[in-house]
Amino acid sequence: MTYTDPSDRLQELAAIDQFLDTLGLRLVQYKYLSVTDRKTVMSGTDFYKFARDNLSPQQQMTPLLRQYLGLHFDCHYALDDYVILAQLSSQ
Repeated sequence: MTYTDPSDRLQELAAIDQFLDTLGLRLVQYKYLSVTDRKTVMSGTDFYKFARDNLSPQQQMTPLLRQYLGLHFDCHYALDDYVILAQLSSQ
């Protein structure tokens, strides 16, 4: 993952450390995972085009979302999350 501003990485690391500290954990390693391989926000239209062209459709959920929520588009699987490996802090 590339950062346009080095302070973005430091801010991200500080937030993760603070979160883990409240749980009594110490960071070992973390990785940001995203289907787009970028942290910048895409517009809804751009993301829909990306999803339609690159991501698997949610074949079971889309009909339910159309029926119960009135969606007028197909849903696709997406990933935008952190994987964090931590261990108990020694106190």
